[in-house]
Amino acid sequence: MSFDDLFEMEIKKFLISRMNVFTNGDYDRIIVLDDGGKCISVLEQYIQDLLPIVGIEQTSSGYEAIRHLALPFPVLNVARSPVKLKLESPMIAQAAADRLFDILEMRNHVPKTALILGGGAIGQAMQSKLREYMSITVFDTKHSNIDNVVNLLPEFPLIIGCSGKTSIPHTLHSLLSPKTALVSVSSSDREFDAVFLRKRLPETYNCHEDLVIDDFLLMQSGFPINFDGERENIEPRLIQLTLALITAAILTANIIDSRKVKGLMPLPVDCEKQICNKFASEVPYSFLA
Repeated sequence: MSFDDLFEMEIKKFLISRMNVFTNGDYDRIIVLDDGGKCISVLEQYIQDLLPIVGIEQTSSGYEAIRHLALPFPVLNVARSPVKLKLESPMIAQAAADRLFDILEMRNHVPKTALILGGGAIGQAMQSKLREYMSITVFDTKHSNIDNVVNLLPEFPLIIGCSGKTSIPHTLHSLLSPKTALVSVSSSDREFDAVFLRKRLPETYNCHEDLVIDDFLLMQSGFPINFDGERENIEPRLIQLTLALITAAILTANIIDSRKVKGLMPLPVDCEKQICNKFASEVPYSFLA
């Protein structure tokens, strides 16, 4: 089972188990801090006309999952915050690039070329971090048909998935060249149809294990390369930006009149500006540039 499917199943079980708590009159409203859009997507199936509900979505994949839904309550769109996109993406890319180089050097497998699948904020940030060390090609999966990538796959010894969706389905795995390294910089194990690949090996409970399957390397078992089990993979002084945006969203969610506002909405502009200015005053310009 994929992480996404398991996560959605657990979210549904959680909501069902908490229905009595949500309806016992002890709370004035429900604030949902979501990661991947799963809880927001299924919430209306279990809670209707009970308490005021305000959602907060913090990931781009979650935004993509809910942006076309007729949401019956407001959702603060932290995921597409201009400040988050511009300043957090380089942090994630740096953490991913550092972890990637550690593994490649350990395996004596640092290639001269790489293909990045996904031309969004993370894909562009990864290109910026890696182009000093290798020649990078970016394929924008959002604006191009996946069939157009077929001719590219055999050419690259390193493929980095940054699309937030399945960038290489299992039907295209046969096109990969021997010893190709597959690296996810997404938010789950969806980039390379990793479940299909993992089923070909004996079961393991270590999701951080690098797997060799059919003579190519699936790093971190298909999970994000920077989610390596460490407590922190981004410095606290940097990740405070994201924490501040989420905190601002929670405080904003507490005062929104959810009976009058529905659907996706941005954080207040003044709030974002204050957070950005404070962060810029504490972090070296070299990082922000």
